[in-house]
Amino acid sequence: MRTELARKIASFIGSKEKLITDVPGLLLSRRTAPTAPAPATYEPSLAVVAQGRKRANLGGTTFIFDESRYLLTSLNLPVVCNVIEASEDVPYLCFVLKLETPVVRELLSREEIQSPEAPSDSPAMATGETTTRVSVLCLGFGIVIASAALLFLRRRDMFPARACLVGLSTAYLANAALCLVVYSAATGTVRSRSGWLVTMVIVWPMVLELVWIFIQTPKTQPSQNISPAL
Repeated sequence: MRTELARKIASFIGSKEKLITDVPGLLLSRRTAPTAPAPATYEPSLAVVAQGRKRANLGGTTFIFDESRYLLTSLNLPVVCNVIEASEDVPYLCFVLKLETPVVRELLSREEIQSPEAPSDSPAMATGETTTRVSVLCLGFGIVIASAALLFLRRRDMFPARACLVGLSTAYLANAALCLVVYSAATGTVRSRSGWLVTMVIVWPMVLELVWIFIQTPKTQPSQNISPAL
């Protein structure tokens, strides 16, 4: 799954070092060599590395995130960061998803979400193991990236109605991936998570629908009968 995510990021970002996508809050990053330490400000965000390794220094604490660990930032923080593992053959590839603080607070306030209390002296930045749940989130945004790339490549061969349908289906699938991550470990009865179960059932037809749309024969311009001039 991580290899597939790296391939999709690479195909979408091309030779650029940074790409702000049309998806709100989604940034793609690529480096082909290690970089020198440089100051930066990290916003509340989730950074998932598909390939390579990066280091961020916050005060006296060093955070290293790579294919096995993600970086989570909850406040605007001044850091000194640099890519420490990247090459032409195996570039550093990463996506950063900006977090909307009000949305996160609303999710954490729900009864089915049990969040541990963080120590008062803990930094507003942490790394965590990239588990299956995070991989599912990567898959969700991989679908968004792949769909955006295919829409761009086939923009001249697709009817506007189908393009809108692809956009709506892609947004729903990304939301379904987020629901899976948030609610999969929630406690409670099956009935209390009925919305999550319905979401998972609807996902598969929508995936097949996207595949069906993209394999269709490109549209053809309607023929026009032009009468010869008399």
